[in-house]
Amino acid sequence: MGYPLYEKVDVAYEYDFAVDGGAVSSIELRKVGANGLLSGLSIVKAHLIVETAIVSASGTATIGDASDDDGYFLDLVATAAGAYSSMSALGGALLRSSATSIEGEVEQKLSADVTPELVISTGAVTAGKFKIVFECVRA
Repeated sequence: MGYPLYEKVDVAYEYDFAVDGGAVSSIELRKVGANGLLSGLSIVKAHLIVETAIVSASGTATIGDASDDDGYFLDLVATAAGAYSSMSALGGALLRSSATSIEGEVEQKLSADVTPELVISTGAVTAGKFKIVFECVRA
């Protein structure tokens, strides 16, 4: 494994409608930099930074991955440009919704390499750009 023990590492991914599209589907988020979410890392916290509002007339857009369909973040549609959120735990996954506390730090240990996906359901996304930054440690 390429990450040193007990040291924090930030892993970032991004989505941009202009590059990635917005059809009803699962879209792998693109890595920002060289670091990735690898087996053995523990996600301690995650941050969502919205650059352009995520827009859909009738759809939902959730960040998750193929191994955990609870996701890291609940429905992003109508998340405003300039929005920033930290995420906390709910039901074993890193999640945040308007009804969920976003206080505190949590840990989710990865048992396999994962690439976060934007899962678009019901209706297409027609605009949006965001980054998600995971604070991780290998222990």
